[in-house]
Amino acid sequence: MAWQDLFGPNAGPTRGHEVSFRPVTATGTYVPSDEVVVNARALNGGPGVWILTPLRLDSGRAVAVLRGFVPAPGPLDAPPRGIDPPAGRVTVTGIVQPLDSSPFPAPAGPSSRAFDNPDVARLATQVRYPLDPAYLQLRSSDPAQAGQVPVPLPPPTLDDGPHLNYAGQWFLFTAVVLIGWPLVLRRSAAQRDAERSGAGP
Repeated sequence: MAWQDLFGPNAGPTRGHEVSFRPVTATGTYVPSDEVVVNARALNGGPGVWILTPLRLDSGRAVAVLRGFVPAPGPLDAPPRGIDPPAGRVTVTGIVQPLDSSPFPAPAGPSSRAFDNPDVARLATQVRYPLDPAYLQLRSSDPAQAGQVPVPLPPPTLDDGPHLNYAGQWFLFTAVVLIGWPLVLRRSAAQRDAERSGAGP
């Protein structure tokens, strides 16, 4: 499915959540001058940053592409050198990720090239073209990215995770309360009756 089939000029702010994790393709031209880093990320236990680069589409709109992970010992103020995206027209295949707005919006001021999360809404205030309300997690591109980095991120895990275990634990807790509490009340009543009998004339 093509990105433009999911997002258009009338897409609302929740559209990204409605189509989360769908595989899509987007074709356009990267805008490396508007690229930002997302600090405090990790991959396989190693610290680093994510690289988020706008891809300008034929419609004039753009999609922020999460191109992948770059190892780094700490936070960066801007994207490192030597990781430029492919020049010219490129087709990106990836997964739709929902809008991730910061709970602590950055104050108005000069544009920043370092973010704490992939805040597409904030990035939209820094670019000169409309930016769709989601980002595209790259899996592959044509032409391919040069070099070993950025490393594309693994796809999100869509299994049930620990939720079934949690549900089972709560079921057991509920059963203990429903069965155990009447027994406690009955034992307390029996103990009170015994005390009354022992205190009789």
